[in-house]
Amino acid sequence: MTVEEMPYVTGTVSQLIFRNDENGYTVMIVDVEQSEPKAETHALTVLGHFPSSPEGELLTFRGQYTEHPKYGQQFKSETYEKHIPREGQALIQYLSSERFPKVGRKTAAMIVAHLGEGALDQMLNDPTCLQSVPSIKAEQRKVIIETLQQEQESAQFMNKLMNYGFGMELSTKIISHYGNDTLRIVETDPYRLVQDIDGIGFFKADELGTQLGIEPLDQKRLKAGLMHSIVATSMSSGHVYLPESEWVEEAKQILNHRSPFAEEEQLLQAIVDLAEDGKVAVDDDRGYVPSLYFAEKGLSTNLERLMVDREIESFSEDLFLQELGKMEERYNISYAEQQKEAVRLALSSPMMILTGGPGTGKTTVIRAIVEMFQRIRGWSEDDSKKSPIYLQLLLVAQRSE
Repeated sequence: MTVEEMPYVTGTVSQLIFRNDENGYTVMIVDVEQSEPKAETHALTVLGHFPSSPEGELLTFRGQYTEHPKYGQQFKSETYEKHIPREGQALIQYLSSERFPKVGRKTAAMIVAHLGEGALDQMLNDPTCLQSVPSIKAEQRKVIIETLQQEQESAQFMNKLMNYGFGMELSTKIISHYGNDTLRIVETDPYRLVQDIDGIGFFKADELGTQLGIEPLDQKRLKAGLMHSIVATSMSSGHVYLPESEWVEEAKQILNHRSPFAEEEQLLQAIVDLAEDGKVAVDDDRGYVPSLYFAEKGLSTNLERLMVDREIESFSEDLFLQELGKMEERYNISYAEQQKEAVRLALSSPMMILTGGPGTGKTTVIRAIVEMFQRIRGWSEDDSKKSPIYLQLLLVAQRSE
């Protein structure tokens, strides 16, 4: 079904029920003027993504009717078209809406009376025409002209992006992120979208890159393919890093569906450039997503600190078994040999990693470690609260609940 064949609703947005400014998702009430198929109600709920608030605008929405179990018929908009108001009252309502914060109805009526029903076109074509309207302050003129220009640019951006194959939601995200630079960035480096916009992968960007005539061996494309391969592998396989040789082979599989094909030397140079730009980290021929690289470095540094700095007090086996037995009686439980060994190891080592699937007793072991640590040291509850080590153990126990 083409866009022109979709069901449509034309009407004025009379009320915003909900709007998420981050992704543009909007729920609104539209006073229906025309619709096909015919809407069941004059005041219809319309849902969609919009880069700016559409309140007070006359729009044609194209999409599909849906049925909400509680609220009845609604319309899910997949695309829309703005209608510039021409008639006097509609034009006054538009200019006095919330999008022009310093313009009231009286000022809007004065503009329409002075410039006529072609006021919007005049202001867009010649911003100085507002100077001939009496009693309009310079600040008001600035707000009106800048808002009109932004609205016009936003509509142009939306139409262009949808022609490039992006839906309303992604188009709204792109416009919200790049603002006035939207078309410049999208048309000169569509591969930036892969890193900047959630929901746009390499192949979508590459499809647009091909459409825009970006060469297969363009550095922007090679870098985007490398970024896609290392991020996708980290997310899907859980790897912290990739050896450079594997990374290059992964990237080749992504990039080399277009010829001429990328060679290893070209990709290795692109990796060097990415590292210099801080987009990736490379250490000992291993490639990392920067966040994972610094997480690994931080972990190793802290593990080393724990191994060196923490003093471990010795305790007898008799004391250990005696105190553990008291705990078993107190809580009416019996620790398995593996659980006892885990507690013993934790108390006698500067560091221990406890692993196990759900239901294997990790929480039980952690609580035993916390209480045994307190018992063997002979600490009261007040003494325990003063110990950073005890507090760390207690925090782990609470998080495992």
